[in-house]
Amino acid sequence: SYGRQIDQLLPLIADPNLKRDLIAFRDLLEVAAEEKLEVALRYAHRVIHDLDYWVFNTETFSGGTRDYWAATITLEKKETRYHKWLQDRERAAQRIGQ
Repeated sequence: SYGRQIDQLLPLIADPNLKRDLIAFRDLLEVAAEEKLEVALRYAHRVIHDLDYWVFNTETFSGGTRDYWAATITLEKKETRYHKWLQDRERAAQRIGQ
């Protein structure tokens, strides 16, 4: 699964913010798959999109534009609303004993 592949990559990554972003991506994908939540899939896409376009592939596209979602700790240097959404879900699940 993608989650296991991401878990295998994590020890190879030195940047703690990038690790947190990849963990958030993994967790958002899991929520999307398990609970069939479109919003979680959209948030996962935004995290990996920002990493892909603005961290991994920094070349500019001539004549084109690239969306930026401000979805990563790596680029924003702080928790984003996507990370907070995931944390709020985890806290709510703990409160109801899941």
